[in-house]
Amino acid sequence: MDAAELARRVPLKGLERLATLLATLDGVTRDELPDVLGLLEAAKARCWARLIAPPPPRAHDPGRMLTVREAATRLGLSPDYLYRHQRQLSFMQKVGTRTIRCPEAAVTRWQESRRACGC
Repeated sequence: MDAAELARRVPLKGLERLATLLATLDGVTRDELPDVLGLLEAAKARCWARLIAPPPPRAHDPGRMLTVREAATRLGLSPDYLYRHQRQLSFMQKVGTRTIRCPEAAVTRWQESRRACGC
């Protein structure tokens, strides 16, 4: 599969530009080829670095409130456990007569503190 066919199959602007660039390689002189190969290797290294790098951490909205079910899923606990231990868990907040919510930032901090102590 050549670059033009790749650009047609995956219609992304970046691939279209790359296909255009690769099409111009036929006009490169033999003396310029080592420089071109060096640039291509540098581009390849940058692509690999982006592929293997961990994804950036998601920004948490500090004001977002999680339901008990969402908090339980994030913490790997059952909702029943959270309800039974709500007095011991500082992040559980009663927001109505029969409604409990957990601030996302507080759940994240609690989870990180548990990891830090090895619990």
